Amino acid sequence: MGSGAGADEDELATFAATAAAVPTFVVDLRSGVIRWANPAALERLGAGDEPLVGSGAWGLVHPDDLPKLLAAQAASAEAAVGRTRDAVLAPAPYACGGATAG
Repeated sequence: MGSGAGADEDELATFAATAAAVPTFVVDLRSGVIRWANPAALERLGAGDEPLVGSGAWGLVHPDDLPKLLAAQAASAEAAVGRTRDAVLAPAPYACGGATAG
């Protein structure tokens, strides 16, 4: 960490720029519905003007990975009863059709 307010502001700006570039979704764990997606997620999925928020997140998962995800989702939802219902998902670099991050 830097010293002084200017350094803190620079670090925060760097973090914000990095976070904005990572495709990220907020998903309701009980329903699997996407509640929020940043512009990087929309771009990565080629969603453009298509509504991503309100759609099902599990349809974005490769069929081979879906059983593991649903099992983890069920366990997380059960453990989180009364505490939370959202999860933030940042796809791995190989997600979304096998593309890799540069």
